[in-house]
Parts: sequence; C-alpha cells; structure tokens
Amino acid sequence: MANYFFETITAAQALAFTNADQLIFSTAGATASAVTVSITPAGAITPETVSLTFGGRTVVFGTGIYGDTDIVLPDGSKFFLGNPAVVANETIAGGSLGDVIWGGEGSDNIDGGAGNDYLQGNKGNDTIVGGAGNDTLLGGQGNDIISDTSGTNYIHGNLGDDTITGGSANDTIYGGAGDDDIDAGAGNDIVYADSGADSVIGGLGNDTIYGLAGSDTLTGNDGDDFLDGGDESDNLDGGDGNDTLNGGAGTDSILGGLGNDLLQGNTGNDTLNGNDGNDTISGGQDNDIITDTLGSNWLHGNLGDDNITAGTGNDTIYGGQGVDTIDAGDGANLVFGDLGNDDITTGAGTDTIYGGAGDDVIDAGAGNDVIDGGDGDDDIDAGSGADSVLGGAGADSIIGNDGNDTLSGGEGNDTLTGNAGNDVLGGGAGDDILDGGAGQDTLTGGVGNDTFVFGNTDSSTTAGTLDQINGWESGDKLDFTAAVTNASYTEITSTDYASAKATADALLNGSITAVSAQIGNDVVVFVSTAAGSGAEVAVALVGANLSQISEANFI
Repeated sequence: MANYFFETITAAQALAFTNADQLIFSTAGATASAVTVSITPAGAITPETVSLTFGGRTVVFGTGIYGDTDIVLPDGSKFFLGNPAVVANETIAGGSLGDVIWGGEGSDNIDGGAGNDYLQGNKGNDTIVGGAGNDTLLGGQGNDIISDTSGTNYIHGNLGDDTITGGSANDTIYGGAGDDDIDAGAGNDIVYADSGADSVIGGLGNDTIYGLAGSDTLTGNDGDDFLDGGDESDNLDGGDGNDTLNGGAGTDSILGGLGNDLLQGNTGNDTLNGNDGNDTISGGQDNDIITDTLGSNWLHGNLGDDNITAGTGNDTIYGGQGVDTIDAGDGANLVFGDLGNDDITTGAGTDTIYGGAGDDVIDAGAGNDVIDGGDGDDDIDAGSGADSVLGGAGADSIIGNDGNDTLSGGEGNDTLTGNAGNDVLGGGAGDDILDGGAGQDTLTGGVGNDTFVFGNTDSSTTAGTLDQINGWESGDKLDFTAAVTNASYTEITSTDYASAKATADALLNGSITAVSAQIGNDVVVFVSTAAGSGAEVAVALVGANLSQISEANFI
C-alpha cells in the first residue's frame, strides 16, 4: 500500500488507486475547515455535490466532513459518515447496486437507490429511502422517516418517534422505542410496534402485527390479518378479510370489520365488535362488552360480568362465569347463561336457552323456544309460541304466554302460569302454584301441597273441554275467584257429566258456590263466581274421589 500526499488529484492518479490503497484527508496542524474535498468538472466553479467514483471501494470520512453536504456514491459502495463529535446534516445517495451507508450525528437524508442496500441513520432525525431491492433500513436515535416502496425489506425505527412506510412485498418492520407511525404497505408483512403509543396499518396482504408495550392503534385493512395488541389499552381494527385479533392485557377496543373474524379480549374490560361476517368472539377475564349484530356468530363472555348483544343471525352465546346480560336478538339462537345471575333476552325465532346455575331472568320473545332455567330461583317468560320450559332446581317463576306451552317447575316451590293456549303444566317436587290461564289446560302438581288457580273464564264447562288436574292429593288447594266456605260447598254423585252439570247448575243458582261431583273415577268441581248464575267454571280432578276433597281444599 502506497501513501500519497496531494492537494489536487489528477485523473491519472485516481485511476492508479488499487483496493489496498487509502485516500486520507488529514487536518493535522490545521482547522477542520482548512480541508476541502471537491471534484470539479471542466467549466464548473463550485460543485454542489461531491461524487466519489473509486469503483465500489470503502471510503471513510473523518473530521473533514461537516456542514450541509450532498454526497453521491457509486454502485456497491460502503460509506461511513463523520466523526461522532461533529454534527452534520448530509444528503447521501447510493447507486444501482447494493450500498452500505451509515449516517452520522446530524439529520441525514439517505437514499439507497436500486440494489439490496444497508442504510443506517444513527443519530439525528434522518430521512431514509431504500429504493428498489431487498433493503435493510435502520433509523437510529432520532425521529426518523423511513420508507421503501419495493422489495422484501427489514426496517427498524429504533429510538424516537418514527414514521415508517413499507413497500409492495413482504416486509419485516420494527418500530422500536417511541410513538411510531407505521404503514406496512402491500404484501404479507410482519410488524412489531414495540414500546410506545404506536399507530400501525397493515395495508394490503395477510399481515401479522404485534403492538407489544404501549397503547397502540392497529389496523389490518385488506387481507387475513393477525393483530395482537399486547400490554396496555389498544385499539384494533381488522378491516376486510378473515382476521384474528387479540387484545392482550389492558382495556382494549376491538373491531373485526368485514369477514369471518376471531376476536379475543383477554385481560381487561374490553369492548369487542365483530361487525360483518360469521365471527367468533371471546371476551376474556374481565367485564367485557361484546357486540355482533350481523351474521351467525359464536360469542363467549368467559369470566367477568359481561354484556353480550347479537343480531338477526343464528348465534351461539355463552355468558360464562359472572353476572351476564345477554341479548341474543332474532334468529334461531343457542344461549348458555352458565354461572351467575344472568339476564337473557331473545327475539323472534326458535331459541334454545340454558340459564345454568344462578338466579336467572329469561325473556324468550316470539318463537317455539326450549328453555332450561337450571339451578337457582329463575324468572322465565317464554313469550309467544309453543314453548317448552323447565325451571330446574329452585323456586322458579315461569310464564308461558301465548301458545300451547309445556311448563315444568322441577324441584322447588314454583309458580307456573300458562296464559293463553292449551298448556301442560307440571309443578314437580315442592309446593307449587299452577295457573293454566285461558285454554284447555292439563295441570299436574307433583309431590307437595300444590295450589291450582282458575279465573272466571279459565276453564270451560262444556264437556270434553275442561281443564284437568292430574295427581290430585288431599293436601292440594283450589283457588277460584269466588270465596268458597263450608256453608256454600256441597258434593254430589252422578253417572254422567250432563246430569252432574244439570244438578250443579240448580244448586249454584241458590246459595251454593261450589259443587264437587263424583262421575265415575273422576271428580268434577263446578264453581259459580256470582250468585244465581249456575256453573261458570268446571275442573276435572282425574282419578280422584270425594274423600280427597272438601271445603278445606278451597282458598
């Protein structure tokens, strides 16, 4: 290696350089400003750009590069800028091949050009452009602007509040520390926002985005994206496509967007909205708000006191543990309240509802619903339709409403009301209250001292249309509108219904208000609620005899 000392290098001397040679600009014995590097074409006076054309060799500038200087490198060059003690704002442009460029202390403008470049801004608020090729772009310590429009790139903002824009291929992007603004662009990108309150847009393609630490805003846009908010309170929007969104720790807001999405809240009081598509949503460990009004969805509150709202599709909903509020909406829904005192509402449609353990309130709405209250003291309104309801263990209140309903109280002291329709009511074990309401009803008290309630027009007196009580026991009670006392009660025996009714009508036109008639193996009770009006209500006690009834059985 030869050492040469020149003030001016001729073209012939430059061509004599080999790979082993070095070009050293020394400031020994002089100030930094005393050393100037310039290449002046014929006819030019002061060049605005210093061009180094040493055939791709490594060029090192020491203390002599400072100020606002433009530097253009040839293809395949490596460039190390400046003494760390000197702050300079440089503009550096690479060539068409793979360049390696390090910025310095100042706010540098680095353009790698074509080729697979390695560009590093270091300190200062740098602007770094990768250009064509598969580039590696590192921002450094300042608030950097980094972009790359094409190629498969690796981009790292490092420290500072960086603005990063990916290209059209599959990029890997790290925001680094600071509040970064990242647009990954087209392609299947992987983005790590890192610490700070970051904003990330996935763009086109199937992107994977990790918010990590900080309160981040993550948007998938088009494609089947994976978004993970990480720690703290994040905002996630999947956009179009079948996305997977994980809120992580913190109070997160998660929107699935278009497509069949998977949303998971995890820890924190999260708000999750599936939006369009057939979505799967899981709330997580705390008190979550889950909404999905479009499509047929699978919704799970998990732990916590959750609020779940579905729409018009055929949804499957699990409240999970906690005191949950569930509105399943219209459609043929499957609802599990699970543990806790849940409030469950469904709309029009044939629903299947399991209240689970706890004192649940269930309002089924219209449709032929199947309802199981489960353990606990449940309050159930089956709504209109031919419903089938089981109260389960506990003191339950069940209303059938319109339709031919089947109501079963199960264990406990239950209250069953059929309302309109030809209903079948079974009290089960316990001291139950059964009210069939309008229609031809069949009532079974079961084990216990049960009370059967009849209004003025609840049971017809026409043969073959009477309400029936099965399993009558001497400890059961009849509750009619009229007050029945010892003086106004009597018993008769008849061979057929017609003769029994005629005799009862005659008695009820006087001071008698209740007549029990033995007709074959059954007892029919005729009641008048107004003096002198004859029989207004008739109830058949199937398989009973007069020894099992007296004025003491009337309330």
